[in-house]
Amino acid sequence: MNEKIALIEDNEDTRNLLESFFEMRGYIINSFKCADEFLEYIADIGYVDCDLIITDIFMEGTSGIEMINFLCEKDVLKDIPVIFISGMDDEIKILEAYEKANHSLTVDYIIKPFNILFLDIKIKNFLNLKQYHTSLLDANRDISQINLELNDILKEKTSVNDYLKERLLKIINKSDTKIKSQLDVVRKLLPTLATNDLGLLKFVLKIVENSRHVIEETILGGVTEEEEVFKILPKTIEPLKTAIVDFELAIISFVNMGIIDVSSVSNLNIEKTSFYEILSKMYSDGDFSAELFKSFIEDAKFNFKGGEIELF
Repeated sequence: MNEKIALIEDNEDTRNLLESFFEMRGYIINSFKCADEFLEYIADIGYVDCDLIITDIFMEGTSGIEMINFLCEKDVLKDIPVIFISGMDDEIKILEAYEKANHSLTVDYIIKPFNILFLDIKIKNFLNLKQYHTSLLDANRDISQINLELNDILKEKTSVNDYLKERLLKIINKSDTKIKSQLDVVRKLLPTLATNDLGLLKFVLKIVENSRHVIEETILGGVTEEEEVFKILPKTIEPLKTAIVDFELAIISFVNMGIIDVSSVSNLNIEKTSFYEILSKMYSDGDFSAELFKSFIEDAKFNFKGGEIELF
């Protein structure tokens, strides 16, 4: 954002020179030929529309010192730096200029003729000061707002600790509700897994294990390329046993932690599982005897001792 400079100078040559120079420097220059013209401009727009004021002292009508004094009394220059320029080096006037501008952000004085580069440096320093001042004001406003919010909080709470405890409890309660909902899902799911899915694993294991010798004899007799998969089947027995044991031990851990109840697993009606439905269909189709069907159902019951299948 380009900074705005208000230039009040009655000498047209000096005014044009300063306008051209500072426009090249990237500043926005709003120039006036006298103090009264500047005051009228401010009255029309209702505020001081600049970041810095450069003003001559001796002008027709209101002087630069009187103009700045008037604005300071209106308390509109507390955030705006002022630089006086004058062809007189009268110390009394210089002191008066400083005194009258004591309610501006800061003030300086340059005597004509002056080095324009020197003035440029002063302007940069003053604008930097204004920027720091503005940042500090913004920070103070933020701090004041925070203090107001804290005061509002403390009016309703007996102490900061009470407020923090209440906030913490809300977070914990919210978390507890979410965890409880997740645990409810686990409590409904695990008993079914313990009977239905484990039952299916044990069923597959028993089929493969009981057919092991037949499969091995078939392999010895030679198999086609499509039947190559039979070579793998005997090797799946031990991994299946391991998976079943791990599954059982995991369920038992959930029981020991109190996440699920023993009765929810032991009292689950196996006849309502998809495993029982599959097994019944196979039995109805004559795939195995009633004795074997009963054996499969008995094996599907959850083993609360855990890990009793003989491994390897």
